[in-house]
Amino acid sequence: MKSKDDYQYSCGCYLMILIFNIFAGGWSISYLLDFFASKVIPFWGSCLIGLFTAQVSVPVAIVIWLLKYFGVL
Repeated sequence: MKSKDDYQYSCGCYLMILIFNIFAGGWSISYLLDFFASKVIPFWGSCLIGLFTAQVSVPVAIVIWLLKYFGVL
């Protein structure tokens, strides 16, 4: 059986992952909406959408940014 000390930092790790997911997802949603639809929504709205779609939108936004940076798009 695990002691309480084994679980001491697990809540903080989950919280850091959640915060990163919210802000990275918000950035990627804003970037993708601006790139594909030329739309701008408030960042808190992007963060809320990004909370659920960040696992897909962050890699797509990074790939599109790299393609745009190297002149492919």
